[in-house]
Amino acid sequence: DAIEAAQTVLYNLNKEWITKKDFFAQSAISYFASCIYFLKIYENGKYCTLPHAITLASCSDEKVFRILGSYPELKFFMTPFADALEKEAYEQLSGQTASARIPLSQLATKELFWVMGNNIYPELNVPLSINNPEKPCVLVLANSSSTQTTNSPALGLIATQLLKEINTQGKQPCSVIIDELPTMYFMGLDNLIATARSNKISTTIGMQDLEQLKRDYGNEVAATIFNIVGNIFSGSVRSETASKLQEIFGKKKQKLKNISVDTNTTSYSINENLEYAIPVASISQLSQGEFVGIVADNFGEEINRKIFRGKIEVDKRHDQIKEPIPLTIDDENNIEELLNGNFNRIVAEIDILIDEELFKIEQESIEMNEEPQDQEN
Repeated sequence: DAIEAAQTVLYNLNKEWITKKDFFAQSAISYFASCIYFLKIYENGKYCTLPHAITLASCSDEKVFRILGSYPELKFFMTPFADALEKEAYEQLSGQTASARIPLSQLATKELFWVMGNNIYPELNVPLSINNPEKPCVLVLANSSSTQTTNSPALGLIATQLLKEINTQGKQPCSVIIDELPTMYFMGLDNLIATARSNKISTTIGMQDLEQLKRDYGNEVAATIFNIVGNIFSGSVRSETASKLQEIFGKKKQKLKNISVDTNTTSYSINENLEYAIPVASISQLSQGEFVGIVADNFGEEINRKIFRGKIEVDKRHDQIKEPIPLTIDDENNIEELLNGNFNRIVAEIDILIDEELFKIEQESIEMNEEPQDQEN
């Protein structure tokens, strides 16, 4: 879980790491994952939030590694740093940890720390088990084009954990609807599509083009997602996406009538050829609101004609929310004060944690040095 969380956050900040995993990328993931896992095992996860992990990862390498190295559970996370730690080459360590620290600094905003770091306000925590039979709910995650870089890692982390929570047996039927999928990276989407149907979970994903998904998720993951979905609805697309759809829709027999006319006779010939049911030219020239696609059926509920081409009739468009979303805090000055106070609290909590852990390590070291002398006496 710690590794997946670290990958989700860092992949959203560095999309090129999804397909190109070099030494520094792996070092950054291991470092951030070790910080997350440490916070999970420290006092039963008291400080295990994304803002606390970002703050811890931003502290001095020498202090952080000294603390992490004192926990046997974190031994294997330290593998990429073993050589530098053994030689106490903290300059080399700085190069490895900077790969995580620099992108994570983009997330150190007061707003994100408030939303994701309220470990002392349980009433502000949103339940991720949205299909809990005892308390089902609707969870809406909204991104913004102006703050997409900052929001995407947090939204991806929430989505990754949510998919794990809901994809279990004995829960309420539910639906996961994701629009503009390439703007956010999260783990486990292909697994959700493949396995969640048996747990009565439907998945709907939307994107502008398959090429956009390949760019942000990599060719392998994009191809897997595209191939395992049961229903496809497509508007006007071009290039490789249209070619793939043309192949999926397949071919059908079409009669071709030829007429030959000369001075004496007129002849007719009718031939049957296999032609694409919906060719690339038709897919690329669809009008707004016009869609082509293929639908899946169930056992005992077979559909003879799965391929379709149709147009959506819209009676009335609702582009604006008539009533604004209410604010829980009316005074803007009070909001700023709360954000600053919460930000400073999280930083102070990590500073105190580090001081206490280092003091405990020093005490254990002193006790170990005193034991041999006691035995000699």
